[in-house]
Amino acid sequence: MSALLSLIFYTWLGYWSYRVIKFVLFMITCHVLPSFGIYNDLKKYGQWAIITGATDGIGKAYAVELAKQKFNIVLISRTEEKLQRVAEEIKNAHGVDTKYIVFDFSTPEGYEERIGNVISDLDVGVLVNNVGMSSKWDRLYDELEMAEHIRVMHTNTFGEMHMTYMLTKKMIQQKRGIMIHISSFFGYYPIGLISVYSPTKAFVNSFVQNLQAETKHCKDVHHQLVTPFFVATNMTKGSVKVTRVTPDAATFAGAALRTVGLTPHTFGYWTHDILGSILMTFPPFVFGRLPFVKSFQKYCKNRRLKTLEKSE
Repeated sequence: MSALLSLIFYTWLGYWSYRVIKFVLFMITCHVLPSFGIYNDLKKYGQWAIITGATDGIGKAYAVELAKQKFNIVLISRTEEKLQRVAEEIKNAHGVDTKYIVFDFSTPEGYEERIGNVISDLDVGVLVNNVGMSSKWDRLYDELEMAEHIRVMHTNTFGEMHMTYMLTKKMIQQKRGIMIHISSFFGYYPIGLISVYSPTKAFVNSFVQNLQAETKHCKDVHHQLVTPFFVATNMTKGSVKVTRVTPDAATFAGAALRTVGLTPHTFGYWTHDILGSILMTFPPFVFGRLPFVKSFQKYCKNRRLKTLEKSE
């Protein structure tokens, strides 16, 4: 009996020692060395970068960071005025060519005509699949119109699929290319009050993992899954403030972009990678009882009650 217990203990110890060593090496490779300028040169993949949902938050921050690396930039979003402004900002600040495409990802039509025809002749090296939307965080599923749920589904899943489809074959043929897929940690664990947003991100997580399996024979074609925790953006305005754990969009994008080609999956920012690696060891019923999860749920419920009071 004692021999069996010893075997179990040393097996457990060996497993967790391996996990810890692997994580330390990951942090050194993806966050320590890049801070000293040791990371992949992405320009070898092509001349143009395409960013969806590019006028605010993480999408805009990725566009700026890629422009700093002298990529020409294609911005895709639904508001032309914002697109014009961001395109001019990037062009003037970084001296690169910019294009923009006005497109509403909540409608599942017109991808080839509106987007495909514009990008077909470009030497695209990077696609950032960032576009996403969430329904109101202070409403239960049945308190929102079905039309809003459908818009979230179209934007977060069909948009991801269509953009990836248009560029995958081209990148495989040219034997180079990077596709960065911005998802969310909440695609792994349900917390309520985002009952459509969370499943759409679960789809993205699984979708990208399957694409990685399909393209693993292509040495220089990379699909990277990014699953951040909270980042201070317009989507999280009012609920998230900039701290050491919750960076602003520019800080997050700069850190995440330096991990491209080094890891197939990252939580994006160094504190997020530490937190995510710990939390992913917890089963869902434990995760739901963690203090920060309960605090966020309480915040959403309080917002819901205040909103309902105002509507009465």
